[in-house]
Amino acid sequence: MSMAILFGAGSGALHAVTGPDHLLSLGPAALGRREGSLRVGLTWGLGHAVGSVIVAIPLLFLASAVALPGLTRIGERVAGFTLLATAAWSWWSMRHPPVEAASAARTRGPLLLGLIHGVTGAGALVLLLPVFMAGDARTSLQFLLAFAIGSTLAMGALTTAIGAFGRRLEARVIANVQRVLLSGSVLLGGSWLLAS
Repeated sequence: MSMAILFGAGSGALHAVTGPDHLLSLGPAALGRREGSLRVGLTWGLGHAVGSVIVAIPLLFLASAVALPGLTRIGERVAGFTLLATAAWSWWSMRHPPVEAASAARTRGPLLLGLIHGVTGAGALVLLLPVFMAGDARTSLQFLLAFAIGSTLAMGALTTAIGAFGRRLEARVIANVQRVLLSGSVLLGGSWLLAS
């Protein structure tokens, strides 16, 4: 197995579990679920991975022509908006019990929000551009795809752990923790949206 694949998968997994925005985005939805927390994480993670790849592949070829600091600032603002949208989605999901007809919408919600977050959060991949540029196109693509897979699986593991933790808590405590996470999401998203 190539080092690019190992480094990419490890970097993706680390990115998934250390980003406070991921915990704030996924925590409220996963915490209150008795079942399905893995699916929330994998669906959101898949969207995040696809969004990151959509942005990172062109950056591989345009890195010398794009003003990366400006792109990163724009990405942070849009990521702030995405965090606010995620908080709204989580708040709505907490107040509307699942029904079978809404199942497809509940799957599309995390996928779409993960996709937007991945597109805007590609700044993390921008930091790794020197790694991309050091190798050939094949090595760079291996790294990128392994990053996407590693982050998706780690987000699934993160939501599974949050869901398991939530099953041990009383409903009142879950509601309070969800409020704290939603407030944190609004604060972080607002600060990114308003950042200069």
